[in-house]
Amino acid sequence: MSTGPTGPCVTTKPVVAPNAQTQSSQNSLYEPRLRALLANYPLCTGVQLAAAPSPLTLAAEQWDRTPLPVPKPRIDPGRGVAGLDMYLELQIDMRPRLSASTLLGPATYDVVGAATVDWGDDIRHETFPPGNAGGPYPSGSLRHQWTDRATYQVHVRVDWTATWNLAGDTGTLGGYHTEGDLTLPVIEIQASGCTVPCPPG
Repeated sequence: MSTGPTGPCVTTKPVVAPNAQTQSSQNSLYEPRLRALLANYPLCTGVQLAAAPSPLTLAAEQWDRTPLPVPKPRIDPGRGVAGLDMYLELQIDMRPRLSASTLLGPATYDVVGAATVDWGDDIRHETFPPGNAGGPYPSGSLRHQWTDRATYQVHVRVDWTATWNLAGDTGTLGGYHTEGDLTLPVIEIQASGCTVPCPPG
């Protein structure tokens, strides 16, 4: 839609798609909307025609608006023990499948997150494979061991990428991340006259 010399009018331009299959799919969605508009408004004259949006443009616009999971870091039971592995849980789906409505129909996004953890000690930027949300003891794979008794600030950043599909086209998008924090006290445990972990012998 645009505004011509006599009021509201319809601007249109043939959809140009990269392949015949996509061209047919786009036209089947675009033409009914055009006919509906022309039933109520005239075609514009003397106005520069607007290009129809491409699947990539529409998919990227919706990706920019899509809320992504925010990590909620947790280590049970709410504290760590110096010298022992502790197990971090992000408590989010690291491989969500999302969708959004567009002018060309529903866009779907197969999303995957990759975590980077600052453990608050000398390990500042430990990266983990995409899709790894950690888990509880004993099988969780986001593990860390602190050596000293202290209170640590654990910071998690998840970088997201998505494979999108819309109107027969597909591609990859990224550029967004979410973050979460955890304050964790780490204690020492005395056992049999030594501090855990005890030396051999």
